[in-house]
Amino acid sequence: MAFSIVVFVAALWALMSEMVEDLLVNLIYGHMFGWRNLVYALIAASTIIVVSASLLIYYSASLLLTYVDTITKLSAILLGAIGIFWLGSSLFRPEDESVAEEARRNISDGKPKSRSFIVLLQLVSIEELEIFLIIVPLILASHSLEASTAATIGVVTSVSVAALLRKKLERFLAGKFRYLKMASGVFLLALGVVLLSGI
Repeated sequence: MAFSIVVFVAALWALMSEMVEDLLVNLIYGHMFGWRNLVYALIAASTIIVVSASLLIYYSASLLLTYVDTITKLSAILLGAIGIFWLGSSLFRPEDESVAEEARRNISDGKPKSRSFIVLLQLVSIEELEIFLIIVPLILASHSLEASTAATIGVVTSVSVAALLRKKLERFLAGKFRYLKMASGVFLLALGVVLLSGI
């Protein structure tokens, strides 16, 4: 399938908004759990999710060739549904009580470090899974080049911005979780419409 600029732009916007939100979440986790634990959790979560996604795509390759149109439509509906869910949850969720408070509730002073790492791994995995829920449907819909290009640009940009701005970025984004999630929802909904319409 030829490279689609429309799909690429929609995917890039969806991934960038999600990655910026995840970036802020990870900055909070770094302060709470320690930066070394965060790096280990990111590596472990990435390995688990990438291997699982790769096996899923590899073993469903023959199925993909037979039902490309159906899978494209289902992928579009999945992305749109995730977008609607994120949009709705950000509109009806209390203002930014979410991530930091959720993490704090999962940690107590008496818990051993190994338990804290498991909690951190779970939290980081959820953030990374949200990104893969954007990438995998695009790959299944035969837009792997657009997905990989948008993901690469998103990762390089978000990590570079985090490295350069650090505290400034954290202060700027603090209190804006719901707006970032709303943006992700809108862009995902748009991406689902683009895939469904076959533009």
